Amino acid sequence: MKPCATLFRILTLAMTAVVTACGGGSSSPSVSNPNDPVTIQSYTVTGTSAAVNGVAPINPGVNNGQFSAIWTVTGNTIYTVRIAVSTDTIYDGNDIDIVNGGCGKANVADNCHTTGTVNCTFNNANIIACSDLVAAFPTRDLSFFLSGGVPMNAYLVVRACNPLLTSCPTAAVPIQIQ
Repeated sequence: MKPCATLFRILTLAMTAVVTACGGGSSSPSVSNPNDPVTIQSYTVTGTSAAVNGVAPINPGVNNGQFSAIWTVTGNTIYTVRIAVSTDTIYDGNDIDIVNGGCGKANVADNCHTTGTVNCTFNNANIIACSDLVAAFPTRDLSFFLSGGVPMNAYLVVRACNPLLTSCPTAAVPIQIQ
């Protein structure tokens, strides 16, 4: 094939891809502006047993240490989510991230479009393992965090951010690590 014919073929394929990505094809996902805000509509934690006074217990000796976190967001169709164990309701550098991943309509491999769920286990060695969105944190050791002993009152804080990190709301649920 001549160089000009090859270049023309490449340009034609590239233009087809651009038209499809811009909405010309019927299978392209709807993507919002990366600066659009994210809002956390709901966030719940189901502990290893029923909550007591609104506090979800996390106990390795109950229900095999299994617990879950569920959230719902509105706004941006692409967002990142982090869930952390924290001593307070604020997400900051002192927290221990147990979940980290990308979510939204454009991510075909995720399990968190507007609603997301992660299932976790906590064991007697103070290890939390979650069905993480991208396996960035397959297990986390809470031994240092729990150095003061158990039971310990803490929070599971969720943080959802738009792609440009201009909107990063948080929500927190009280837990007791037992």
